[in-house]
Amino acid sequence: MRERTLRALAVAAWLNFVVFGVVDVYLGGDALNGKVENGRYFLNNHGPYAEVSHATFLYSAVHATTAILGMCFFVFAARQLRRNSG
Repeated sequence: MRERTLRALAVAAWLNFVVFGVVDVYLGGDALNGKVENGRYFLNNHGPYAEVSHATFLYSAVHATTAILGMCFFVFAARQLRRNSG
């Protein structure tokens, strides 16, 4: 049961990261690389800044954070699953 749960959570973390990448490209960047200037919100991804609403900026910040933390969990889960299989 534990192995099955780890696999499911690892897949969910990986899918969240993939969706984050797609949304990042669509929006023109993410909040972690963006900035707030004079009450205006900008996303960035190694190019020009893209102005967005406050809600979109917050969404991007949360999604980027969960994607990064999810990848950390993914690595942990993969190591645990590999250790248990051998």
